[in-house]
Amino acid sequence: QMVRSEPTLLIRNGECCPNAMKRERITEAEALGAIRSSGGHSIADANSVVLESDGTISVSLRPEAHTPAMAQAARPAAG
Repeated sequence: QMVRSEPTLLIRNGECCPNAMKRERITEAEALGAIRSSGGHSIADANSVVLESDGTISVSLRPEAHTPAMAQAARPAAG
């Protein structure tokens, strides 16, 4: 018999939920890795990060993380 837990919110509106992360033993580096795998660049880019009951991490990026302005800001200036 397999034990399943409820999904746990680790990051909300670009901010870590430190008590949940500590309880679930997830580091900021692990959460950031999941965000980067989803196309984000920083914790602030995440609308939510959830540790699912099967152990996977689901990421929902904030709308601002998809804007062309952010992509252009990351490019070096021409010159």
